[in-house]
Amino acid sequence: MTATRQKLLLTGSEGMLGRYLRKTFPDYDITGLNRRPGIGGLSCDLSTDVPVINLRYDLVIHAAGTTDPSLAMKLNLEGTRRLIKALSPAPPSRFIFISDAAVYGLSGAEDISEESNTWATEKVGQSKYLAEQELAKWARENDVKLTVLRPAWMFGAGISGETARLFDDVLRGKYIHIRGNNARRGIVTAYDVARVARALDGHPGIFNVADGRNRPFIDIVNAMSSNAGRHNRMTHLPAKWASLAARIFPSLRRVLDPDILRQRATSITYNSDKARMATGLQFFDTVEVIARRDKEFPYLDF
Repeated sequence: MTATRQKLLLTGSEGMLGRYLRKTFPDYDITGLNRRPGIGGLSCDLSTDVPVINLRYDLVIHAAGTTDPSLAMKLNLEGTRRLIKALSPAPPSRFIFISDAAVYGLSGAEDISEESNTWATEKVGQSKYLAEQELAKWARENDVKLTVLRPAWMFGAGISGETARLFDDVLRGKYIHIRGNNARRGIVTAYDVARVARALDGHPGIFNVADGRNRPFIDIVNAMSSNAGRHNRMTHLPAKWASLAARIFPSLRRVLDPDILRQRATSITYNSDKARMATGLQFFDTVEVIARRDKEFPYLDF
């Protein structure tokens, strides 16, 4: 007798992480929920509407979200509220929320653990943290096992936003590295985030997800260059010259935006021992994956 396949509702199933999650749960009947119509599954813009959900799902993975500060509250927070409102008549038994390590803030710290204070002062981190609180209350009231993942800066096929702009700057030879910037960043592959989601299905709690290597920012940039088979000579400038160049040359103002440079010069790393011990997984070296040098990584599967 064939066992009944479990039902999974996956929001953001067409996004970067969503595509990895679909591959990681092949034994589930997956229904995607996406903003754009015509790609199968359910269609709903969670930033404005409550979805119509007529099934009881065994598992919901809420991966829809944005890193755009102007949309963060509408989608990350209000969208989560709309989703759980639609699910409340028939709640799932398990819920995995893809939050963001931005809940700890972006001002700079190292070895941030799940016990560290959440000091987000920008909209993305605030919206994700408030959504976590809403979900925790709803899960308690509805006897739902809630797992919250807080990924570090995530890389995978289909990057977008500021990561895509950085990649484009590197490939076009426009990236300018500030001399003396030795900042280290916590990063992770979207594939590893999906693997952690699968391994922690049904295990309540909050888990950071980072590869643990804490590589210098310049290593990430060099890996992007290697990804495209290019090894452009990178421009290095002292900080005071960069500020002057941004004033003189309008074409460099975005590349040398003070807020972007400050973020790239800030060390932010995360402790993901809790997830590592709970899952037994060994995370890929994200820099080696970006550079396409990791012979074990399943590039062709995605």
